[in-house]
Amino acid sequence: MNMFIATSALTAAPAVPCVAGEGDPIFAAIEDHKRANAEYAEATKEIFEDTLSPDPVKEEHFGDLERSVCWDLSNTVPTSLAGLLALMTYVEDVSEGKYSSSGRPDNAFGEEELRNLIISAQQCLRACL
Repeated sequence: MNMFIATSALTAAPAVPCVAGEGDPIFAAIEDHKRANAEYAEATKEIFEDTLSPDPVKEEHFGDLERSVCWDLSNTVPTSLAGLLALMTYVEDVSEGKYSSSGRPDNAFGEEELRNLIISAQQCLRACL
C-alpha cells in the first residue's frame, strides 16, 4: 500500500520555472527536515532518569516527527533544476553525516524514500528538459 501511496503522490507534474529555484517547494521541505532532524538529535542527547538512554517518550515523538518530515521530503517533486541539485546535495550531506551531531553517517533516507527521490528527480528532469 505504501508503494501505491508513494507513486500516486508523485504523479503531479511540477509547475516549471526549471532553472530558477524561486517558489520551488523542495527548499522548504529540506529546511523542514533539517529542523526535524536537529530536534530529534537534541531530544535524544538528553539522558533519561540516570540511564544511558534518551527519554523514550521524546525519542519516539521526535523520531516519528523526523520520519514523517523525511517522507514528505521524499515525496516533494522539485520544480527547478536548482531545487533538484539542492535535494541531491542534501541527501548526500545527510548520508555522509554533515547534519549529524556526532558527524557519523545518517541513514535517514530508507529504501522507499530513496526510490521516491529518484522518481521525483525523473519528474523534475522530464518537466525541465
